[in-house]
Amino acid sequence: MQENSQPNYISLKEAAKYSGCYSQDYLRLRARQGKLKAEKIASNWVTKKEWIDEYLERVKRRKEGVSDRREDKKTEDQTEEEKYISLEQAAKFCSYSQAYLSLRARQGKLKATKFGRNWVTTKEWVDEYIKRVEEYKSQISDRKKLAIPGKTQKKPEITKPTLTPFTSTSFLPGCRARVIAVVCALVFIFGSIGLVFGYPYY
Repeated sequence: MQENSQPNYISLKEAAKYSGCYSQDYLRLRARQGKLKAEKIASNWVTKKEWIDEYLERVKRRKEGVSDRREDKKTEDQTEEEKYISLEQAAKFCSYSQAYLSLRARQGKLKATKFGRNWVTTKEWVDEYIKRVEEYKSQISDRKKLAIPGKTQKKPEITKPTLTPFTSTSFLPGCRARVIAVVCALVFIFGSIGLVFGYPYY
């Protein structure tokens, strides 16, 4: 009765021979992970040929899907690479040299990417860079025009202060009065002692 109830089960050792590519230990691992349909009877894992076929088909589809994705990615990468141009080619679209474009790419001023050791860019990115440079030059030119108006304005003349020579008339009235007072005092003193009129003072 038990033999008739389990006629389709095979051991993992038999399943390994049936698959032709997986070992018994690997199928036991996949059974424990739930990737391979199997049942545990006592301490032994058993499966069926139909379940092995399902697992093999599932693995095959996954491998094909990965292969398709890799092919798609490879095609995308090739298409991506085709739109790029070297800096030597980019120099032909503008008035800048390859060395100058390489410098601007390293500085981040020119959009570019690096394939290996070489910088590459696109014609659109070169056009964008040229447009930015032209706009910058135009702004500088406009600033210069605003700084230099059409009619030059005369600068206000600054008159330098003239130094008047030292004369008696340059004294202020108060100073002149003091000088006269000092002179009168001296005349009075000298006159009093007889020096001005010639009298002896002894």
